[in-house]
Amino acid sequence: GTATLASATITGDLTVDTSTLKVDSANNRVGIGTATPSNLLHVQGSGDIARFTNGTYNAYFAIDSSGYTLFTGAVQTGNGIYAKASTNAVQLWTNGAQRYDIDSTGISTWSVGGSTAMTLNSTGLGVGGSPNAKLTVYGGGATTSTVNFSGNSAGTDNATIASNYSLNFQVDANNTIGGRAFVWRYGGKGYNDGTHLMTLDASGNLLVGTTSQASNEKFSVNTGNTTGAVFKNTGEATYSPLYVWNATTTGDGYFSAFFTEASATLRGSISYNRAGGLVAYNTTSDYRAKDIIGPVSDSGSLIDSLKVYVGKMKGATIERPMLIAHEAQAVAPYAVTGTKDEVDADGNPKYQQMDASSLVPLLIAEIQSLRARVQTLEAK
Repeated sequence: GTATLASATITGDLTVDTSTLKVDSANNRVGIGTATPSNLLHVQGSGDIARFTNGTYNAYFAIDSSGYTLFTGAVQTGNGIYAKASTNAVQLWTNGAQRYDIDSTGISTWSVGGSTAMTLNSTGLGVGGSPNAKLTVYGGGATTSTVNFSGNSAGTDNATIASNYSLNFQVDANNTIGGRAFVWRYGGKGYNDGTHLMTLDASGNLLVGTTSQASNEKFSVNTGNTTGAVFKNTGEATYSPLYVWNATTTGDGYFSAFFTEASATLRGSISYNRAGGLVAYNTTSDYRAKDIIGPVSDSGSLIDSLKVYVGKMKGATIERPMLIAHEAQAVAPYAVTGTKDEVDADGNPKYQQMDASSLVPLLIAEIQSLRARVQTLEAK
């Protein structure tokens, strides 16, 4: 029948409908759905074993036919977190589709649209595929960015990538370096940290070792006390290590220019002389850059002092007339670079070099002197 009690104290077991509710007083256990509880609280059944609700939202604890335990959500709609003891696997499902999985070895996968979006394993995190490094990102196709960093929808913040506090890649979106730019640094661990190495600015200018252009060049290198650039052909004789192409169709186009001093004093250039149809190797010769002392008066003795030999360079196959640098240096030091018998720190020879074109004014002066003497003789 029905009993109404204001209060009740039971000193022994409590049994309701055999196994609907069982209080095991000897072991201090409570069983629901079982008459022999094995834990402090033992709930046994199938389907939705337990349901918690606030009147609007429900959370379920259940075991399905495949052996998955549902911690929260609803079995009926395929939403929730599941754990399967037999395989030590954990899954997260939403709207009837599996989104996340941790297998028995700890490998985690995220799924979107029925395919794997990310994988985390002992190698690292792979986005769009299995990882082969600590972070591997595979391209998203022709219309999708592979990696995109943005502080907000307007893209006004900065993104920085640092590796072991040593190499720093920075996307500067705050117009602090000539507009939005990509910046490479070394020895940094955050924004603007470390030594500046290289900048690719918003105008497509590449600046190496500097943050500003000397003029309006697209590629600027500040070498400090090292070699600026080396162009090397490793074995194909028909290809040039460097092409210099001035595509202008009018006027004299420049190929390169040479400067000294901090004030960028022009010393020479290589250009195309369109009127003559030839490449011109130019040395600055403007009168405003010179202090004229007087005419050459000893061209003959200077030329007589130059020793001309027949020989060939080591590795060459033909003989030719030639001067020897240190001998010419004693007569025309302006035509020779370097010091006789100089070597580098490893003992390798640092060869002297000559600019034979600097002797041309001396030859012209001697030819003029010879012509004058010939004219005198012809007049007799």
